[in-house]
Amino acid sequence: LVPGYIDTPLTAGNRYPMPFLTQPATFAERAFHAIERGDSYREKGEGGSHRCSSRARQASTLSRASLVILLRSRNEIRRVAARSPRRSSAGNTGGRGTMAITGMISGAFAPVPTPIGRDGAFDEGALGRHLHSLSESGLDGVVVLGSNGEFPSFTLEERRRIAVTAAAARSGLTMILGVGSCAIGEVVEMVDEAARLGYDAVLCPPPFYFRKPSTRGLVEFYGRVLDASQVPVLAYHIPHLTGIPIDDELLDMIGGHPRLAGVKDSTGDPSELRRLVGRCAGRSYFVGSDRLVLAAREA
Repeated sequence: LVPGYIDTPLTAGNRYPMPFLTQPATFAERAFHAIERGDSYREKGEGGSHRCSSRARQASTLSRASLVILLRSRNEIRRVAARSPRRSSAGNTGGRGTMAITGMISGAFAPVPTPIGRDGAFDEGALGRHLHSLSESGLDGVVVLGSNGEFPSFTLEERRRIAVTAAAARSGLTMILGVGSCAIGEVVEMVDEAARLGYDAVLCPPPFYFRKPSTRGLVEFYGRVLDASQVPVLAYHIPHLTGIPIDDELLDMIGGHPRLAGVKDSTGDPSELRRLVGRCAGRSYFVGSDRLVLAAREA
């Protein structure tokens, strides 16, 4: 088992959530020098194009301690990735991460924030530059339009543009596209877009507006997504945001589908890690909490 790392924010003083492993190289360099000087550091975002937060969220001062944690955590992830054995790939993947025909995916992945200009519009150039910097960092892949990519904040047309821009700038990275929506038609459209653009897999949360849906309804939802997809599908387990867990009953009913690649677990709960690692035998398990990366590797 080789853990992937996706979508965990690091908060500095509960004021400015920092998506881990996603900052441009220029940010990392300036932050590192600030730490060496013992200074606090403010990232102004160069005209707003590198703000990696909600459209209404403003950049704030990052504490020296938080930046140290950020850089130490990033280096630890890279050490884990370097120690992890590589599976030989039997499939056709455009990136460095490993994927077999069955949809097995492995490696260290970064969540990609969606850069937004001061006018509130998606900044295509900033995303392309950021993906280029990530491709030179030693990572295996990236996740586009995940939680840190703030997929619910964008229209379907905007999400298509983001997907197109990221695919064009992949630079050898394995690419996973978030396809989340409460509307099954939109999910299927984004799944089709992922295949057309050459993404290696998609990440699909359950529909997240109506709480406590029936298992039968969730099975039908995931069944339609899996049947429609031409690429492997990761079920997204993030119940603190969706209100809907990827539980054992659901996995019992969809687990036999050949397009189900595995589960991405963002609970940060060690008991959920143990449960899902067992359920994902022969498939991919991605851990979304930096605190659990080493535990996932050892599981």
